[in-house]
Amino acid sequence: MYLAKESIEFGYEAADWRDAVRQAGKLLLNAGAITESYIDAMINMVEVEGAYMLVAPGVAMPHARPQDGALKNGISYLTLKTPVFFPQKDDNPITLLIGVAAIDNRIHLKVMRIAAAALKDDNELEKLKNISDTEYIFHLLNG
Repeated sequence: MYLAKESIEFGYEAADWRDAVRQAGKLLLNAGAITESYIDAMINMVEVEGAYMLVAPGVAMPHARPQDGALKNGISYLTLKTPVFFPQKDDNPITLLIGVAAIDNRIHLKVMRIAAAALKDDNELEKLKNISDTEYIFHLLNG
């Protein structure tokens, strides 16, 4: 199980992309999956590497390296009330963030595959971005 129910939040009003990533990280922190430093590393990854973590229209999957403070494997699920835009990606308004924490690279890829599998289908993607059903999200992202 990667997604804890306390790591799900709907309709967060983010000031900007940093605030959105920070909130996705706080949900992982609340579940005991990461340390506080991991949140800063998630933001730093975007600032240094760019917005490669935008994985589908309207969806970002922020993460950092395991050594940046991952304590256990975890996923957070955050929908935004108002879209945010990541650097150099003003053509892709983000309304869903799936935060990822993993304790090693092998698990990191597995967790990202589980989340990405839920995003493959366009109808499922739209449902994921607009739903507010904790049980549905919990079961879907726990594979």
